[in-house]
Amino acid sequence: MVGGDIFSVLEISALVSGHAAPFAFASGGVIALLTGYAYVKLGLHFRSDGGVSLTRDIFASLLITTQIYIVIALVAVGNLTPAEINHYKEYALVVAAKPALGQAGFLLIGLGALLSTSASSTFLLLFMAIHLSALRWRRVIHAKVWPLLGFPDGQLLLGDVDGLPLETQPSKRGPDRHVLSGRGER
Repeated sequence: MVGGDIFSVLEISALVSGHAAPFAFASGGVIALLTGYAYVKLGLHFRSDGGVSLTRDIFASLLITTQIYIVIALVAVGNLTPAEINHYKEYALVVAAKPALGQAGFLLIGLGALLSTSASSTFLLLFMAIHLSALRWRRVIHAKVWPLLGFPDGQLLLGDVDGLPLETQPSKRGPDRHVLSGRGER
């Protein structure tokens, strides 16, 4: 589910690229696995109540996502024949939503896929910046990676949060605890 939207984007690129489709799907699988790993690692890293909220939140997100997919599947099957679904392929949801929502449905579904994919990509960048900072703190990376082009650690990739510089420096408690927004340890 983490990489579902990535695979739908890769489906379109695979149709355009022709024989490079296996490479596109392998790349999508790697991105999906890394993003899922990032979710779990950061969720465990920033738990505040012994991991109870992580378990509850994962269960709630799976339940909500499953319900959304069931509703979308029922709408698609209810509005389209199997031949139409096979014909439209990755655009079937847009075509299924058009009778009820028109052009607004097309924009809504497209925007949802775009936001979902960009959120996964942004979270992956955040995890990579934190992981690189931990590697630097442990002296695994010997070359000076930061500051990059005069920006503080990770700020070039991640920007500011509420006007505060986003730091990915390890805290005093060790390499697996980080100060994310300048507001203190989490």
